[in-house]
Amino acid sequence: MISRFAAAIAAAMVMASPANAGEIVDAAAKAESALAEGRPADALAEIGAARDKVWEAMPLTVAQALFVNARPTGHGGYDARASSTFKLGEEILVYAEPVGYGYRRDGDFYWIDLTVDFEIRTTTGQSLGGQEGFGEFKLRSRYRTKEFHTFLSYAFTGLQAGDYVLVTTLNDTVSGQSASFELPFKAIE
Repeated sequence: MISRFAAAIAAAMVMASPANAGEIVDAAAKAESALAEGRPADALAEIGAARDKVWEAMPLTVAQALFVNARPTGHGGYDARASSTFKLGEEILVYAEPVGYGYRRDGDFYWIDLTVDFEIRTTTGQSLGGQEGFGEFKLRSRYRTKEFHTFLSYAFTGLQAGDYVLVTTLNDTVSGQSASFELPFKAIE
């Protein structure tokens, strides 16, 4: 089991930073040994250290973004919307999972600090407007949390019936990186 996981992590590291790939493979081998010796907590710690190496090497990325029916109950606790068609004036709810964000250290705590911009475009790419600094997401934890999500609520006025693209950009104030995602949608009367 760990061998397949180790191979996937090693492949990701080779793409992100070939120099660190050996560290990932070494951590996976240590995890396998610890598991074989009946030390599953140590095996998990080794895999966690390997995951941290991949995380540190990757850019800010949005692993998942989708329209949802309601506020999520937590990370992964969302109810995906079956359709990307909305009535004019209807609230548009978006769930997104960023990965690769940085951490700011403050004493015993780590901070995740993201801001959000958005833009509405036509399907041909024409910008119809947007807003920088639309939202802000912060988390303070004693751990470098890897399970973090954003929940955004949009209410657009003045749109006509038609097809649009909602472009959302997450900005990591810690690393200085940004990552955008696009969600096409249809507005109907």
